[in-house]
Amino acid sequence: MIFSKSCAILRKSIKDIINIVYYFKKLYTIIDWLGEIL
Repeated sequence: MIFSKSCAILRKSIKDIINIVYYFKKLYTIIDWLGEIL
């Protein structure tokens, strides 16, 4: 029971990390794109 609970928490934190990385990649792409325009 405890093991499955920790697995669920781990899975959630991995998903959060992936979302953060994806967000920063998107942000970097937008900044890079703005740099091309300006």
